[in-house]
Amino acid sequence: MANKTWIGGSTAGANSLNVAANWSPSGVPTGSDNLYFTHRSTSSVLNDLTTLSTVNGELHIESGYHQLIGSSTGPNYFEMKPSAVYFNGVREVFLDVKASTGVLHITNTGGGSFRAAGLNLKGSAIGRINMQNGVVAVAVNPGETATVAEIEMTSAGRLMLGSGVTWTNASLYGGSVSAVAATTNTVVNLYGGTFSGSESAKLKELNTHGGNAFIGGGGNIKNITMRGGNVDTTVSGQNRTVTNLRVYQGTFSYDPNVLTVTNFLHADTPVSFSVIKK
Repeated sequence: MANKTWIGGSTAGANSLNVAANWSPSGVPTGSDNLYFTHRSTSSVLNDLTTLSTVNGELHIESGYHQLIGSSTGPNYFEMKPSAVYFNGVREVFLDVKASTGVLHITNTGGGSFRAAGLNLKGSAIGRINMQNGVVAVAVNPGETATVAEIEMTSAGRLMLGSGVTWTNASLYGGSVSAVAATTNTVVNLYGGTFSGSESAKLKELNTHGGNAFIGGGGNIKNITMRGGNVDTTVSGQNRTVTNLRVYQGTFSYDPNVLTVTNFLHADTPVSFSVIKK
């Protein structure tokens, strides 16, 4: 294992991952090498993007790196199988982490020309996304897919999940997550920030302690438990069902002409209700 820093600029191919002289120390990374993109880097990464697809060390993209990685044309993704990603980028990046089950630690991203996302992401077995700030788009292009086990939003970031994303659990303490697809195994725990579900997004559970949830599209929800926050299901006119609704605290908005609540369950502590006609 070695630490390899991308420099770029070689006359043999300034933007190629597959040129030994573009790396410090010299040599194309292999095996479990750790990759660093820092202030020392002078060139974007645009060519031979699949060269490092089996490299499984750590990936560090630092705020001092002011170049591009990958391209919105296609788009074309830089491929790697990192054990962990530490991302604090300032320019547009297209990253495919392949079958890596590692954790992505996202401190911030730059702005991007594509859906304004600074980080465009794919991966077939992402273990966890820990995100603070910036804008991240996961498999938002037609035909793209990704799998994410855990999502945690802790600050003011924006995470967009495309229709090809399979995801299991999300906890929001701030920021926003928008999803156009989800499965009957998906659980959202909302403490702050905003969750938006649309199109075919289904949920097994929505548990709110604060924040705002906007539930649109045609996806059903098995269980909603509210201990704070706001849940608005009136953003869509499509027929759908909430199987079990339990409200301890918070505001729940719905139109009975399009949303069926099968079981309005009693809270197990004293509560008071206020109903407002919309």
